[in-house]
Amino acid sequence: MNKSYKSVWNESRGTWVATSELTTSRGKRSKSSAIASVAAALFVVGQGLVGSAQAETAHYAAGEGAVAGVEKLWVHPCQVGECANPWEFANPNYPAPPNVSSTAVGSSAAAQLGGVALGDHAAAEAGFGVALGAYSLASGSFATAVGTSAVASGRDTTAVGLNALASADRSIVLGSWGVASGVDSMALGHKTTATGADSVALGGEATGDNGTAVGSNANASDSAVAIGSGAAASSGAVAVGQGAQATASSSVALGQDSVADRENTVSVGSAGRQRQVTNVAAGSQATDAVNVSQLTTVVDGLGGGASIDPTTGAVTGPSYQLSGGTYSNVGDALSGLDDRMNAADQAINDLARGAYSGIAAATALTMIPDVDKDKTLSIGIGGGTYKGYQAVAIGGTARITQNIKMKAGVGLSSGGTTVGVGASYQW
Repeated sequence: MNKSYKSVWNESRGTWVATSELTTSRGKRSKSSAIASVAAALFVVGQGLVGSAQAETAHYAAGEGAVAGVEKLWVHPCQVGECANPWEFANPNYPAPPNVSSTAVGSSAAAQLGGVALGDHAAAEAGFGVALGAYSLASGSFATAVGTSAVASGRDTTAVGLNALASADRSIVLGSWGVASGVDSMALGHKTTATGADSVALGGEATGDNGTAVGSNANASDSAVAIGSGAAASSGAVAVGQGAQATASSSVALGQDSVADRENTVSVGSAGRQRQVTNVAAGSQATDAVNVSQLTTVVDGLGGGASIDPTTGAVTGPSYQLSGGTYSNVGDALSGLDDRMNAADQAINDLARGAYSGIAAATALTMIPDVDKDKTLSIGIGGGTYKGYQAVAIGGTARITQNIKMKAGVGLSSGGTTVGVGASYQW
């Protein structure tokens, strides 16, 4: 219930109690006494929670228009995943009384159901809320708002700082103008923003939207992590270092101003700002990285003057001289050599065909019969074959005199034509 109360000293009980403004107090004292009442109200803020369990419940309001309400402790059925008593607040080492007190101190301050409101227009509107500071507001159950215009509107939330806002359940803001609007999110620093569930923003004007951002102006969204001033990451990516940018899905950017803009890649630099990765073990599996020691073995095996610059890491390719030609890589050199070998094979084959045909033609010429002794002229043909090559020949023999004889013939084969002429003197 909401009423206006004033604090009155109860001599028989030896404590300050709240009573209606309409009730006449005995021995009401001067302005100095009113100041003492305010001081006492501040004192009982602490005393109200640690006093005797047998003491009667009291509520306290101090300040023009201040309102303090008290209600019976409300217990409702447990929700899925919650405790049996969602309003449980007692210290397990101290049994709580059945009723709880509210305290409101400040002009138009208001507190409800065990809440505490201290400051001009401070308000603890829900159960067990704490609002400390002018215009601070704890409107969520068990919420805490500390600082001018700080607002904690979700259950179990904490907002600390000028205009800090914790609006989702169990969210935390520590810093002026910070915002935590995601469930279980955390924003720490000036103008930090944590907008997604389980988000974390740490650093001036850092922003975490379903991600973790650590560093001034860091930005992380969609399950990403950004660590470093001005770092940015999205879509499950990770950026570590000042100004690092991981903009592609599941990418990683490591180091100041590094950029990872291709999916599923790791970058340690950016265009025009590359870095070396040192102390890398030799790779042994198909997807492992290869270090320079492994590459050196390969380069040395190429020959042809191939080398690696030990300072810059630049690789000089090989140069091969073959049959009057120059080749700068093994593939071209082997291709050139193969062409030369094919040409040589063709020449050899052509020569062999000519030779085989010639042998066949020569054989055919020898098969032409000679002229008989009592004859003066004869004409004949012959044939021959060698290693699959065939030839035919035609020729004639003429007896010029009894002692002189002449012979001529032509052989034909696939390899060409052969001609033979001969003469003999007999006696």
